[in-house]
Amino acid sequence: MPTTIKQSDTKYVTATYFSLFLGMLGVDRFYMGYVGLGILKLITIGGFGIWWLIDLIWIGLGNAKTKNGTLLLRGAADNKVVLLGIGIFLLVQAVGTIVGTISYASTLDSIDNSITEFTRVIEGATIEATGSGDDRSGEGTVKITLPKDL
Repeated sequence: MPTTIKQSDTKYVTATYFSLFLGMLGVDRFYMGYVGLGILKLITIGGFGIWWLIDLIWIGLGNAKTKNGTLLLRGAADNKVVLLGIGIFLLVQAVGTIVGTISYASTLDSIDNSITEFTRVIEGATIEATGSGDDRSGEGTVKITLPKDL
């Protein structure tokens, strides 16, 4: 006696892309009918990323079912579409990481150069502080005289 597997109208590719791009907000769970879990996932920001990753693997492997127990609707070419989307997502993440790292290193170099230049400028400067005699008042003046050869 052959066993039939029920499939729903909820699409595998759509659920996978929802999980990939909006899974941190629980959109994949809402799409599959799990409203309560969707709200919980939204509140915890995808279970701090761990739940998001688990759901992405669970849905991506095709093991996910809707709330009524049916498998997601899956076509013959859907695996290729899902792998292409995940590949593009990972590529964008890698490029973003590289660009961010380069930008951060450039910013650190710029700050280092600014501090070096500031140190060079104030080298040889004289600083005079005068107060009113009452240390608690906070009143007084500070005079900074820079060298004339700038």
